[in-house]
Amino acid sequence: MKASRLNNIKDIAALLILVGFVALVAGAVMPRLQADQLRFLEERYISEQRRVVSQTVENAGLRIASLNASLARDGVSPERAERAALELLGLERYGINGYGYFYAYDYSGAVLLHPVLPELVGRRLDDIRSPAGENMGELFRDALGGGRSAFVEYSWTAPGRTEPERKTAFILRLDRPAWYIVSGFYHSDLEESLDGYARLTSESLRRNRTVLGSVMLAAFASLAALAFALRSSILATEKESARQLLSLERYKLILDESSMVSRTDTRGVITYVNDAFCETTGFSRAEAIGKNQSIERHPDTPLEAFKELWTTIEAGNVWRGVIKNRKADGSSYYKRATIVPMLDESGAVAEYISSGQDVTEIVEKNRDIEDAFLTDPLTGLGNRIHLLRDIERTADPCVSLIDIDGFSSLNRALGTQAGDAVLRQMAEVVLDLAMERGATAYRVQADEFAVLMARSGDRDVAECAEAISRRVKDARIDIGGSPTAIIARIGIAKGGKDSFLLADDALKRAKAARKMVHVYDPSDADASGAALGNLETLRIVVEALERDRVYVAFQPIVDVSTREIVKYECLMRMEDGKGNVVMPDAVLDLCKKTDRYHRLTMRVIELSIEAFRHNGFQFSINFSVDDLMNPETVSFLVSEAREKGVSGRLVVEIVETEELRDFEGASEVIERLRDQGILISVDDFGSGYSNFEYLLKLDPDFVKLDRSIVQGLVADERAREMTKSVVRFAKASGMRTVAEFIDSEELLSEIRELGVDYAQGWLFGKAERTLA
Repeated sequence: MKASRLNNIKDIAALLILVGFVALVAGAVMPRLQADQLRFLEERYISEQRRVVSQTVENAGLRIASLNASLARDGVSPERAERAALELLGLERYGINGYGYFYAYDYSGAVLLHPVLPELVGRRLDDIRSPAGENMGELFRDALGGGRSAFVEYSWTAPGRTEPERKTAFILRLDRPAWYIVSGFYHSDLEESLDGYARLTSESLRRNRTVLGSVMLAAFASLAALAFALRSSILATEKESARQLLSLERYKLILDESSMVSRTDTRGVITYVNDAFCETTGFSRAEAIGKNQSIERHPDTPLEAFKELWTTIEAGNVWRGVIKNRKADGSSYYKRATIVPMLDESGAVAEYISSGQDVTEIVEKNRDIEDAFLTDPLTGLGNRIHLLRDIERTADPCVSLIDIDGFSSLNRALGTQAGDAVLRQMAEVVLDLAMERGATAYRVQADEFAVLMARSGDRDVAECAEAISRRVKDARIDIGGSPTAIIARIGIAKGGKDSFLLADDALKRAKAARKMVHVYDPSDADASGAALGNLETLRIVVEALERDRVYVAFQPIVDVSTREIVKYECLMRMEDGKGNVVMPDAVLDLCKKTDRYHRLTMRVIELSIEAFRHNGFQFSINFSVDDLMNPETVSFLVSEAREKGVSGRLVVEIVETEELRDFEGASEVIERLRDQGILISVDDFGSGYSNFEYLLKLDPDFVKLDRSIVQGLVADERAREMTKSVVRFAKASGMRTVAEFIDSEELLSEIRELGVDYAQGWLFGKAERTLA
């Protein structure tokens, strides 16, 4: 009994000794354990928060890139797309109670977005200091070190607080748009929890180091509470990540439904294709995946195009363009593609993602339209624009111009239908002789045809002159059922890119001398003098283009009822090397025989659109029939107007309308311009070829009365009646009328009485280099 009790006492004593020893040891090591626990909790918290923030910023970057690409495909300008992306980014929040937000700055360091401190927007990071005096621009650049992303720690004041504290932020560089986006977390929440925990344990230790149970309990309680809070934060972040992942899946679904999508590694080996890719190309997934992307390469696409593509994407840049590809069955298709390099954590290219659409129908339709623009509708031969383009591409060209003598008299005597029949038969004659010599035939204008030969020596030119004259002499054309010989005048010249111009001069000399053929001879003083004069004029034009001496003068157009300026006409001017003003009439006819003419038109388009880009005035640009029927010029006009946002205020004024014969082709162009919101005006109505049927075919928005009619209004009753008829017809057709050359109050009163809508002339202002 006693032994048992003694044993019990011994056991209790041992337990007490053990408890005392544990308490003593615990009292000694507790402060160190406390410090170790604090360091562990801080490292765990920061590590987890860094992971959450970096993942959230990366996901935001993907959403911005996807939105930017989607808006670009819809034709939205880069500026509008960036504004939309900033607005969406500014609304995004994440984390518990939505505490997390994003801010952004561009590559120059200018702050673009800061939802919490909007006063920072527009300031450069180099001009912003942290409460500790740190230069934010230098701090961020040093952290990035030229890389794509980085963490940075600095001092900042949290929203709703007054004292600065530590903040950790994650910076991510985007390629499109050219931004950096940033988000981070403050250390205050952790520090407050850890400070409370330290105070609690320290007070307990000082009060009674033996009361370890309560201290440990408090510690475990604090740890449990902190763990619970940390777990809640992780769960909320995971929930946010799941939502973002769902959004990305939706974006992927939209992309897969609307585009061909493929993915390749850095060697060009295909790792993924979607259904649209398989449907368009005819390659199954099994046939495509694992193969090099060159299975799509079409032999018609030059290697230089692929080299340029790979150079772009290997440098980490996005490539965009239209490329001709090969389908599985060997047929071709055109793809408008966007290829995006995807970067890994180190900023190196990891893979490439391509999305695109099949634009074969659009490309082929545009090609058909261009072919129509370059073809004479009556004969099927190439037109003057086609000839000029081919001369530019031909080595050592020789041009022969063939003009039917007396054709205008024949056309008047027999009628247009018989005249057209003669032109078609003459086209066959010219085409046959061109094909015999490996040359190309064209109808330049009215009854004038051309033959273009390449790489011709002097002997070839002489033989060509003899062959053409012989063939024309022997030709018989059916006129009214009777085979009839024709008389033609022929001018031939070999003069490089100016061969057309020199051949035209030779043709004029053949007509003047009443001989069949005249070959341009540079040793002929008279011919050389005239040719040199023309070439000097062209030199002035080229020099004006190259040295910015081409400019636009603006003449105001007023509302007749109010005399208020409502729009302007843009008129081309240029200066020679001595500062003398060169008027268009002195150079344009000559330039039409070379490529300089269309270069002048494009320069006028650029200058005019830029001048009216930022004001609300309507403005008009003169377009000759040559301009209207030139697909490159029309495409340039449409592109410039759309890009600069002036399509709804731009008026294309068609001049020299008497040269227009292909109404069907012209109507197609006008319809294309109207689709862009561009208005149409017809100049000099009432002269030459113009009539009311002509207006019905073109259906312009404005009709400009011919100068001869306007200036005859005061003294000529016929001019008044003509003007009344035009105004009445225009109003009934929804067109508005413009009277030019108004230089007196008397003329203004006349047109006001007749109901003309707008007036232009020296009474309101001359054409000036600057806007009024």
